[in-house]
Amino acid sequence: ESSSATGETGLVSMLSLVASQTDNGVVILDKQARVSWVNNAFAAQWGFELSACSGREFARLIRHDNSDRAAIDRIDSVLTAGSSDYIELLAKQADGSGRWTGVSLTPSLDESNVVQRWIVLLRDVTQQKSARDMLTAARDSAEQSNRSKSEFLANMSHEIRTPMNAVIGMTELALGTALTPEQHEYLTTVRMSAEALLELLNDILDLSKIEAGKVELDEVNFDLAEVVRD
Repeated sequence: ESSSATGETGLVSMLSLVASQTDNGVVILDKQARVSWVNNAFAAQWGFELSACSGREFARLIRHDNSDRAAIDRIDSVLTAGSSDYIELLAKQADGSGRWTGVSLTPSLDESNVVQRWIVLLRDVTQQKSARDMLTAARDSAEQSNRSKSEFLANMSHEIRTPMNAVIGMTELALGTALTPEQHEYLTTVRMSAEALLELLNDILDLSKIEAGKVELDEVNFDLAEVVRD
């Protein structure tokens, strides 16, 4: 028993040393979720010495005026339920400024699964948050550019189709008049070229529909060899 007690004491001392020396903030809460201990990293990075925050409710301690209310409510819910969670929010520092912080909440339970204390790890995630915001902004900008391109293609296709239909229609009418063989050949070439261009415009419209998620497929029979020849 003496050896076991000595080993447990050594383990506690080792864990205490780790908590004291880690770069992450460590806060120990009592069963009422009030601060009972903080490590040096928390005091240095968030500015709260133990003497200034001992006995204060943790959620109230780190709540900044610009903190997401949902994140604060989530911390309260976790502390009430006795569960574990990881939450990112704009946490308040002792000087009133904000720091983007990742908060890990882990309850310490007794043999009856009753919460005796809380172990809270805090990590500065300002750089990660900034990087994610930049990626999100870049993605949104790319998506907006893609939407603008699709809208431009769709509008352009519609605008060109109107005069192209007129070209095809007038060519059909002209082919029905008295023509020399040479004139008929010329107008036939014009009609075929206009129809090819109209198919190209339809393809552009289909591309725009695909990118907008609005493409509609028709199930019809077709001759594969004829499609390949075309």
